[in-house]
Amino acid sequence: MPFTNNRDHFVFPKMSGSGSEVAGISTIVANMYDAPSSRFNLAFQNKRTHKVNLLRMVSVYKLFLTAFVMRDERSMKIEPLAFVPWILRWEMRYGWQQDQCMATSVGGKFDFGTSSRSIAPAAQFLGMKADYLLEKIKNPTMNPDDTANEVDRKAHRHLDQDNTPNVQYWDEWANSTQF
Repeated sequence: MPFTNNRDHFVFPKMSGSGSEVAGISTIVANMYDAPSSRFNLAFQNKRTHKVNLLRMVSVYKLFLTAFVMRDERSMKIEPLAFVPWILRWEMRYGWQQDQCMATSVGGKFDFGTSSRSIAPAAQFLGMKADYLLEKIKNPTMNPDDTANEVDRKAHRHLDQDNTPNVQYWDEWANSTQF
């Protein structure tokens, strides 16, 4: 699911020591607030059983591809310049004593693939087809309702809990030693 930054960006021309513009490479700063993160309820009321369910375990495994692109403002054609694939994985376990939650990290991984001007190394690192990735990059959705962030928010509201399948809860009456 693509994440497209439609927010303002700022271009700073190269400056001399005296503060005047000079020929050279400009700096661009993108206004990004997005970062890989996940929120989980520590407890929620099960709609079927009407019991409180307590968080037990969370495993998150996400693949990302950062694509640096330029767009021709006349034709709106997007041209990829470079790619950086990366993986984020973490796992936490949660124990409960009365109403106190104790979190324990089980491990994690934050790994970057090789940056490249070709999509092929990134696609191989992520285990995906290069043509599929290029299509998503060159023809991204411009509908904010179709972005990954909004689809996740809609699922969250609909389910009344996080939509990640690797989350386990137990009923408040369960003996924690059985898990």
